[in-house]
Amino acid sequence: MKFLLIIISVLITYGSLFPFQFQFPQAFEFWEFLTAPLNPFSAGRGDMLGNVALFVPFGFAGVMALPPFARSRGLWTMVAPAGALFAFALQVVQLFIPSRDAYLVDVFWNVVGLGLGGTIALAPSSSRLHSYFGKPVALEVPIILAACWIGAQLMPFVPSLDLALLKDNLKPLLLMPEFQANETFLQLSAWLVALHFLSSSNLPGNYRKFVPALPFAVLAAEPFIVRNGLTVTEVIGALGGLLTWAATRKALRPATLVPILAIGILVGNLWALDFGFARNEFAWVPFSDTLRGSMAVNATALLEKLFLYGALIWLLKEAGLGWVKSTAATALGLLLVEALQVFVPDSSPASTDSVLAVLIGAAMYSVTKQSWLGFDSARVTKSSAPDAALRRKEHPQPRQVPPASGHLGALDGLRGLAAPASPSPIGLKP
Repeated sequence: MKFLLIIISVLITYGSLFPFQFQFPQAFEFWEFLTAPLNPFSAGRGDMLGNVALFVPFGFAGVMALPPFARSRGLWTMVAPAGALFAFALQVVQLFIPSRDAYLVDVFWNVVGLGLGGTIALAPSSSRLHSYFGKPVALEVPIILAACWIGAQLMPFVPSLDLALLKDNLKPLLLMPEFQANETFLQLSAWLVALHFLSSSNLPGNYRKFVPALPFAVLAAEPFIVRNGLTVTEVIGALGGLLTWAATRKALRPATLVPILAIGILVGNLWALDFGFARNEFAWVPFSDTLRGSMAVNATALLEKLFLYGALIWLLKEAGLGWVKSTAATALGLLLVEALQVFVPDSSPASTDSVLAVLIGAAMYSVTKQSWLGFDSARVTKSSAPDAALRRKEHPQPRQVPPASGHLGALDGLRGLAAPASPSPIGLKP
């Protein structure tokens, strides 16, 4: 739970300081911040609920991170003071961000949310929940790739309960629906791959049973994310991917998912190909295109590419090509796609994607081969067990008398980080 508390603290900091455009405030702004009337109900309903919800996970994780015997007292002697100081510091830093409004009353509602989360953690059912989800989770490469896709859908990870924001984010779906066949196929193939990766992983059954609900959860969360409108293309693509996965999950194989994923890449990048269009300038310097424009848009595209290109390399490797051939084929294919993008309007062809594919392939190979991290294959462990048992039968060991004092038994190592996962297609948002 301590690690979870750190992750929650980082996410709260990210959401509070977004978009990270700092400017030194005027002196009177500090004075107004410190002397503003502390009327808790002066804030809008959306602000109150948002500030309460923001710190509920902090209070819950903070209490659960304490030893069981210290949780009741620790909520108000340790977690609450630390959370209040944390919330106050974030409000002070918000004074340096012109697009954010800093109010001391927000700290009050943060502490209310913290207390609510801590109270929930003290309930008897929370102890059972902690035990239920306390089982180790195998961090496999396909799971990390699927997380990149989900993260791209929820960028920039800044939630809000503002009613005006909700209306704006639902307009593309309800008032201005625009169906795009290429984007729909992209979304469908992406969700198909992500769901396949998660369902075929070594996640405990407690986690895998929630996989079918994942697209619904992501679609429901998107309208509450700042700068993240929900479109009809995303809805149809997500639901189509879910239905396709449910109907074909037992027949999905890397060899069948590779062409779907490859088509998704082509459709996503070359749908508007026009050889009569004036040529775009090709950027040969890698990552030069990612340093221009909106950093939020670039970060979303990077997450999508990590999933898309990583999934293609992984599926090609699982289909039997091996790491070198899979990475080389993906990199060369992307270089060809980028070369054709000089004839695609509103595109930015560059060598970045090819270089990125090589880096992704090298990183995945390194992760799966690092024995010092304990990533030994479960298959090796299982296959060697019968042989070890047979040897014990053939050469029985003399019975040893246990020592009088306690001793430390053998400890199991970590499971393999990169268990085989099935392929799946997916594409980038424009």
